[in-house]
Amino acid sequence: MTKKNIRPQQVAPVERETISTAKDQSGQVTALLIGIMHPFAGDDAE
Repeated sequence: MTKKNIRPQQVAPVERETISTAKDQSGQVTALLIGIMHPFAGDDAE
């Protein structure tokens, strides 16, 4: 039942820094917009 904390304060900032690179910002923004569009269509189309 005991869980070891994997330094949550250090893990989150490191992941955000690697994801939010200045070079890939434009590419990631478009990818996020495309990713958001598809799930809605998939969930509603039954």
